Amino acid sequence: MDKFLYRFRPAARLLGGKDAQGIEQPGELENLEIYFAAPDQLNDPLEGYREVFWAGDSLLWKNLFKHYLLLLALKSWEVMMLGADEKYSNALQVRARIASLTPAYAPCFATMLETLFADSVIQSYIAALSKEKRRCYQPELIHHLVRLHPIFLAVVFQVNKNTWIGSLPYESTAEGAEEKNARYSVELARIAQPDTDEKRIGYYREVAIDKTMLDIMMGKAKHVELHGQKAVGVKSLIREFPHLFVKSLDELMYPKWYVACFMEECRNSSIWGTYGENHKAICLKFKIDNYQAGHSLKLKVPKESLDDSLLYDFKNMPFQAVSYSREFSHVDFFRTMGNTSPEALLQDWHSDGELSFSSSCEWLFSEDKQATARHFEKFNATLTSKLNYWESEKEFRIVLRSNMDLREGAKRKLRYKFKSLDGLIFGIATPVADKIKAIEVIKVLCSKYKRKTFNFYQAYYDPASKAIHYDLLEVPGFPHKPT
Repeated sequence: MDKFLYRFRPAARLLGGKDAQGIEQPGELENLEIYFAAPDQLNDPLEGYREVFWAGDSLLWKNLFKHYLLLLALKSWEVMMLGADEKYSNALQVRARIASLTPAYAPCFATMLETLFADSVIQSYIAALSKEKRRCYQPELIHHLVRLHPIFLAVVFQVNKNTWIGSLPYESTAEGAEEKNARYSVELARIAQPDTDEKRIGYYREVAIDKTMLDIMMGKAKHVELHGQKAVGVKSLIREFPHLFVKSLDELMYPKWYVACFMEECRNSSIWGTYGENHKAICLKFKIDNYQAGHSLKLKVPKESLDDSLLYDFKNMPFQAVSYSREFSHVDFFRTMGNTSPEALLQDWHSDGELSFSSSCEWLFSEDKQATARHFEKFNATLTSKLNYWESEKEFRIVLRSNMDLREGAKRKLRYKFKSLDGLIFGIATPVADKIKAIEVIKVLCSKYKRKTFNFYQAYYDPASKAIHYDLLEVPGFPHKPT
């Protein structure tokens, strides 16, 4: 028996239209494309969520702070070198290594390191966070980095100013050592308190509220010393960097991921109301392939070529059912850096660069051949888990995982074969003009691919079942094969 899955698309995305210059642009239907969305484009902010925690000895925490300083320094140099016509990007070089710094920058960074780790507050934080390898979950880490960020900023900006590299406007808080230590002692005492659910939830709440208030205050702030993109860069360094840093660490654990969402059925009126744009959208009905004992769809996926450009080739991409009951997984960052090179893991994270190693490095030398498989099974589970509030969606998804640069949306439009598309379902309120345009697009595709049949359907409300049903349309020129 044939298996079908459904994908709702706004008519504007599916059928195309005129761009800002008035030029007609093709839509996803004409190009036979499926768009893969980035996590921040999905409707649930908890997509791919993992309860990541940091638990390690003082060597690991020192290396984490060292990496934070490195990325902050790199970003400060990038801002200083920003040309008048260049646009600032808040993307961080999360895979950067101290060993790769050029001779022009290495001495400057060495001074930054020496200055940072001579700071008594930094020393105290490393000791407190590493005590008994307590778990520091992501919101708590952000909380601490936000409060330590002025120390890091002062080190980076002052050392830059004292060298030939240059300076950026930043006024650090003027306070004496005694006042400074007293201010941070409150946070250090809190770390030392027993870890309870109440304490942990407090960090979650505070990070959300603090970030919002900081955004509001910084949004009103004016930088008179700089203008344009450099001002944007300085503002980002001061305000956003701790959050960007923690978010970027995810890439050291797992590759970047994108998803295309499908549904098991299209009978739910509320789904038509949300994903179906108040019943005005068009639903694509896909016939699913059987491949290696599972359901899949053949898509033209990107792969890197020798010259770093992208090539595309057809591949069976498996459908994965979304689970609405699976608990969020707890992930130990220092032991889950499976998307980091072995050299960087050993030299930059689990050792001091000489003869000392972290007490958590034994997994690096493990001969367990199933470790990698388990690592990505856990990752895959997070990408196909949602809270039970979303259960009515009955969602299936295709996941595109890649370390290639797929930030441009155009690179994530993957083509499918026309034979995979069984038909189009028009919503109850789909405008007539959109229906006619869709029929015309399909007419061209049928001619191009020598296809003799295609199914058009119309959705309607069935009062008996209190659900949305659909039935075949007798469109002239389109013999259909009932399914």
